[in-house]
Amino acid sequence: MSQTSLTAFIAMMVFVSTIASGQERRDQRRQDRQRQRLDQGTANSQLNEAERRRLERGQQRVERAQTRAEQDGVVDANEAQRLEQLQDRQSERIHRQRHDGQTGSSSGQTGQ
Repeated sequence: MSQTSLTAFIAMMVFVSTIASGQERRDQRRQDRQRQRLDQGTANSQLNEAERRRLERGQQRVERAQTRAEQDGVVDANEAQRLEQLQDRQSERIHRQRHDGQTGSSSGQTGQ
């Protein structure tokens, strides 16, 4: 491999790894924001305990899917799209539960 080819290859690998790590940071920030929304919903009684537990399980499913996608070191376009869809659905669930009019209660009743 010539010096120019080697340099180009190294530059390309650095670029690809930078994009991948940027995507991972973006995904992690989104996960963190969704967890904050759950915490806020619990703190201001927008979520009751049953809703919170269900939403936590959904968040864990998203995180497991992300871990599986990252196992081989590369999150391909299909995996990234699937993760985005899972996060979108979880975000919608959080929104719906926080705005459904049910309030948290200390007795653990769901009000359903």
